[in-house]
Amino acid sequence: MLVRMTRPHAIVPLLLLLAGCHEVAPPGAAGAIVAVEPAAAAKLGAAAKPAPTRSKPGAAEPSGAQTGKLAGITSAHNDVRAQVGVGALAWSNEIGAYAQAWAEHLAGNGCQLAHHSGGKPYGENLFWGSQPSTAAAVVTQWAAERSAYDHATGACSGTCGHYTQLVWSKSTALGCGVASCAGGGEIWVCNYDPAGNVMGEAPY
Repeated sequence: MLVRMTRPHAIVPLLLLLAGCHEVAPPGAAGAIVAVEPAAAAKLGAAAKPAPTRSKPGAAEPSGAQTGKLAGITSAHNDVRAQVGVGALAWSNEIGAYAQAWAEHLAGNGCQLAHHSGGKPYGENLFWGSQPSTAAAVVTQWAAERSAYDHATGACSGTCGHYTQLVWSKSTALGCGVASCAGGGEIWVCNYDPAGNVMGEAPY
């Protein structure tokens, strides 16, 4: 059972989500944790520059291809986008390699949730789970924030930045990566081009 932060229960499996942020993200869109318990707070750390890493179990191929655990993640995104009439995203091996490198970097640093600092101006969604997950389940967690987003006013009643990036109409390409954490669980990264969550603009 997945429990949101607003409910005072244990989280099994434990999930941490860091919203797709951009330098000009709207209020409620960036850097918010959806579900966490005190023992997991240490997983949030400052951004660091990526270092060369080796592939980890469960990771995608170094090419950035949409294979293995990442298979179907583009379709999962596009299913959500279709619900609001937004055009489909296309998978990019280049962006996938970029996301995979960051996922492996984070996994090599205790699976701390931290966005890229500098680098390419992509939008970014992060996910950490205490147990192995699937591409569909990760996207479902991001899409669940739809209930916190009011399209009529553009307001977020809580966290909705993962969702708004997911359905951002001007984003046309994505790439994702996944890596296993040494202490168990996985960290997932998806990058989007062009980036979403731009101040003063609606997702669709």
